Amino acid sequence: MNHRLKFLQKHLGDADPEWPWLLLLSASVYLTAALACEITEGETFLAFCAAHAELLKVLFVFFCSTLALSVVVLVRSILNVDEQWKTSLRVIQTARVGEKQQYTSHESIDLGCSAQLVQPGQVPKATGPRKFRLELAKDLLPQIHRHITDFLRENGEENETGGILVGEYSFNESNSTAKFTIRGFIDAGPKAEFSPGSILFDADYQAEQMRLLQLEHRSGVNIGCIHLHPGNMDVCSAGDARTDFEAVRNSTTKALIFGIITRNNARSSPDSVFFQNCKFDFYLMAEETSFEYVPLKPQILDLPPLQSSKAVDALRKIRGPSIVYDLAVLRQLPGLGQTTLRKTGEGDHGDLLLTTNCLEGLNDLHVWVRCDGSLDLTTAAGDGEMLALHGPWEQPENGRQIWLSHLVLLGRGKLSERRPRFGYRMHFAGLLENKHRLVAEVRAMKERFGERAVLCRSGDTLFWEYVIHESGRSLPIQVIYPETFPAEPPQVISMKPLPPSPHQLPGNTLCWIDTYSNHSGWNPARDTAVIAVNAAHRWFVCLLIYLSNGGRWPEGADF
Repeated sequence: MNHRLKFLQKHLGDADPEWPWLLLLSASVYLTAALACEITEGETFLAFCAAHAELLKVLFVFFCSTLALSVVVLVRSILNVDEQWKTSLRVIQTARVGEKQQYTSHESIDLGCSAQLVQPGQVPKATGPRKFRLELAKDLLPQIHRHITDFLRENGEENETGGILVGEYSFNESNSTAKFTIRGFIDAGPKAEFSPGSILFDADYQAEQMRLLQLEHRSGVNIGCIHLHPGNMDVCSAGDARTDFEAVRNSTTKALIFGIITRNNARSSPDSVFFQNCKFDFYLMAEETSFEYVPLKPQILDLPPLQSSKAVDALRKIRGPSIVYDLAVLRQLPGLGQTTLRKTGEGDHGDLLLTTNCLEGLNDLHVWVRCDGSLDLTTAAGDGEMLALHGPWEQPENGRQIWLSHLVLLGRGKLSERRPRFGYRMHFAGLLENKHRLVAEVRAMKERFGERAVLCRSGDTLFWEYVIHESGRSLPIQVIYPETFPAEPPQVISMKPLPPSPHQLPGNTLCWIDTYSNHSGWNPARDTAVIAVNAAHRWFVCLLIYLSNGGRWPEGADF
């Protein structure tokens, strides 16, 4: 018997205290059933209950209690809430420290003990509210002072102005220190609304400038704002508080820096910074400050400023704000390496050179961005000379509409085609040797245009001559079959010089189909030169409209 007790103690000693109750429940059920079978033999169940009412009452209470306990144990095991139950019981044990009530649990005690046993290479994370530091690039104060001086000279001494502060936010978990580093300033913008008592920033302009800045400084973010106050009011106003509260609450850092500038203010404080006649006071608003302003003295450091380069500014002036998305796409193109942008001249009249390194052994691509908006695409040939890739981008009105990323991708494709390859290649016999296709072309043209279309030959090249008539004007054209026809569509060339217009290629060639991508819509098995003539007719109508309405190509008539 003793060895059986030891066996049970060994296997049940570490078990939950409810398991003995489950064993007792099982035993009671077994004993009750056995007793019922022994006593009620030959009796009905009702007769047995009437004869042994006192005994059944005790057994029934005992059985219901053990059954309820077993249900609780089973549910807790299924939901895995046993540890939470134990933790909750420990958490409600309180200890009074001074006049405050502090709640502790065994988990917090374990953390306090393990903090003294930090493994090598591990840094313990500090707990508690953040502590804040502010760093300021010393070259930023002259920049802000110059902006304020120029603005007040142009718009009046009584008006407010300002801008947003740009820099980096970092958080050191080991000591719970949050650091703001101010290295840039974006002014209020050309469409800002200002008065002697308020300033409303041009949000679209500032967002555009921020995106431009992040092209070269990806870590730069908006960390607050700064603005000029009239007189000696070197604190944030109630109106500032309402606006800044919303900004902080909606920010990811839940903390921002706000600066107030006053001019000719002799009143000094330990946290103030002076530059010439301007006094700068910086305030922190954060969750830790209950969204109230707290003065924060900056540490002036010799830090490089965050600002766009002259090349990026010049590119924006030529091509507009879309360069942000254009250059972002260029960075993601496959098969391309580093891209550089530099100015090739002084002042506002210099061209820009965008150089992209092509991988897989291809030569670098050079895109010249001219001041008039035109683009030139060049690369180094095999003998070291520069090879130009011609296209519609060489015209200013077209070059402004073509993305640099698209042009670089096109140039890389052309370089891949020029690279010598070994093995079998597609062979084009030409239309003269493809009698069945030649007959189909002649039949289609004659059925559609009759004798007005004339088939001509120059060497091994076949082409149609046709004159388009529209609104009393005429346009003689040639529809030339390329050597690779029908894999590539015919070219349409005007026999008369054309005025500059969109959708026009060099050499008086009509841009009637997209031959620079895989989405031209040309079907080699079905389409004929009739398609090209019809498109040329539509192109001529658009040209007449373009010339008559002040240089606007018909909307929805893109080719």
